[in-house]
Amino acid sequence: MIKIIPNTLSIFRILFSGLLIVSFPYKTIFILIYLLSGLTDVLDGFIARKYNIETKLGAKLDSIADIAFYTVLLIIFFVWFRNILIEYKWLIIITITIRISTIIIGIVKYKNIVFIHTVANKITGLMIYCIPIYIFLLNSNILILVTTITSIISALEEFLIMLIFKKVELNKKGIFCK
Repeated sequence: MIKIIPNTLSIFRILFSGLLIVSFPYKTIFILIYLLSGLTDVLDGFIARKYNIETKLGAKLDSIADIAFYTVLLIIFFVWFRNILIEYKWLIIITITIRISTIIIGIVKYKNIVFIHTVANKITGLMIYCIPIYIFLLNSNILILVTTITSIISALEEFLIMLIFKKVELNKKGIFCK
């Protein structure tokens, strides 16, 4: 029974991502779904590692859920926080360009779409997840700037891992880690 929990949590995160778009005008519901999305992201990996039930399917579902979640965040930002996107557009464009290049390398080199779960990617994910908190509670643009720079660094690390290593390791901690 426990074997299906991580994948189920990833599937819920995909569903929650869609609900975020329609719930945004209702701040309380949005925040609740947003927090649930973050909780499922933390729990799916934790449970899979704790009970040694990590699978390739689980890693792919987690990556798909991440893409869905961050795509929805980008849409929400474009609609409701366009001024922030405009302010950091070049940093965002650089990050997206590196990420797309990395996907292309994965397809060419490994014949598959590959997302590596590095420590830097996890830190970046947490920082991006906190952006609404930066905006709503702290009203801090410096934290958004630090997040976008961190995002570029983690994207570059994943890009270099894809270029340098012959075999893909989805759970590689970092470029200098074994």
